[in-house]
Amino acid sequence: MKLSTNCCIRNLNPPSDEHGGGHEWVKDKVIAWSYNRSKVKAVGLFDKDKGAQKSQGLLNAKVKKAGKKHVAWITIIPGSELKECFKEKFLVPYAIEELLPKDVWHYAEDKGWLEYRRSPMTLYQFTATNVSFDDHIAQQLPDKHHQRLALRKVALQHKEALTKFVCKQPEGKRQRMLEGLRPTITESFKKLGLVDDDK
Repeated sequence: MKLSTNCCIRNLNPPSDEHGGGHEWVKDKVIAWSYNRSKVKAVGLFDKDKGAQKSQGLLNAKVKKAGKKHVAWITIIPGSELKECFKEKFLVPYAIEELLPKDVWHYAEDKGWLEYRRSPMTLYQFTATNVSFDDHIAQQLPDKHHQRLALRKVALQHKEALTKFVCKQPEGKRQRMLEGLRPTITESFKKLGLVDDDK
């Protein structure tokens, strides 16, 4: 399967920009689609965080139980960098941005587009009393990029700028930057009943 170079990490219509394209917006669009587009299939993509899990639970109650067959939703599939964090018990909440490669994160950091995650000690259930949290994360995640993924995220107000940066890259470079989305796109195609031409 060729990863489309038109696949960009942005939501193109004004409601998404207005509401950040967050889980509530995705939930509402999936519900609306289930009632208004009965002959066309659609898939909603959710980040991996508590809010998104709540929205998916509501979809299960409202849409799945009602027998709506032409809509589906999935959680974005994590990439290898995130999985390395998971192995060390750092269950990093993630969105599409966390699937982008290290060099994109370097660029975002240099531009001042990152912010610190709230309450990381609570987020990662850190309770040790014989070591500081900073020392703990340095020991468990020696890779600097993994530390950055665990402790920082792209600030909401800079997501559009990051999107534009990625989407304006030459085709080959853009394709590489979006490679982390391949498993999610593949799963979306399965939900849509599309056939992979390369198989």
